[in-house]
Amino acid sequence: MQVITIPSNTEYTNLYTLSGFAAGTSLIVTNSTSSTLFLIQSETQPADSSQSFPVVSGQTTLVQANAYPIWIRGGTGPVVVQSLLETVVPFTGVDLPHDTWTWSQEGLRRLRVDAGQTSFFNGRQFRTFKELSIPVGTSYVVSVNVGVDTVLFDVNLSIDAGSVRLKTYVGGTPGATPTETVPVIPKNTIPSTPAYTSQNSLLGLQTTFTGGVLIDVVRVVSANATAQQTSVGSSSFSERGIAPNPNYFWVFENFGVGTATGVFSSFWEER
Repeated sequence: MQVITIPSNTEYTNLYTLSGFAAGTSLIVTNSTSSTLFLIQSETQPADSSQSFPVVSGQTTLVQANAYPIWIRGGTGPVVVQSLLETVVPFTGVDLPHDTWTWSQEGLRRLRVDAGQTSFFNGRQFRTFKELSIPVGTSYVVSVNVGVDTVLFDVNLSIDAGSVRLKTYVGGTPGATPTETVPVIPKNTIPSTPAYTSQNSLLGLQTTFTGGVLIDVVRVVSANATAQQTSVGSSSFSERGIAPNPNYFWVFENFGVGTATGVFSSFWEER
């Protein structure tokens, strides 16, 4: 919170400069002077006669930030300026927060409605894939180190030759330590997406596997055509919450009579 004095009753002054708040901050302005203040948002300093929003003595108002500075003029006396995120007094909101609108121009803007997850837009969704070629009677093991609370949205196995059983375990022991990197790729690589590094990692290896607690199983058999099975994400709200644990495993077993080939894919959100 800042208490400032307006330098001029006729000339507009940049409110960000006066208050010290960063440009682009939504501000709550309380007029504690004995005269009316005037507020306006403009790319450049407005003319003295520019139409603006009046704030009468004793009134508190909210100015939603946009791409332009906030300008103010008025009589001498104390003016209380607060950030919207740090308000300590009641205030009268004259608009919804600007990031809930699809556009800045009145008459054209609409309320923003988005069926997507917030985690997609803040860079916390990731995906992986693995092209499989598993000889008969062998297994491919993927060790999954879950570093943070995770919501698993999709587990998909597509086979174009052979037969594969996909088992999910908590705990257990691979015959050899997986060392092959299985990619972890952000789902959203738009430049404006907040930077975030995945806390989950995957390593794979063709090896045996023993022990562990079986928590899911999927069988896919290809009969002269591509076969596909989804164990997570087959319908709305079928996602699963996964607690942090370095000992999850996906085990792909070839239980057919020839080499099994296909593609495995998955995606998740890190909380």
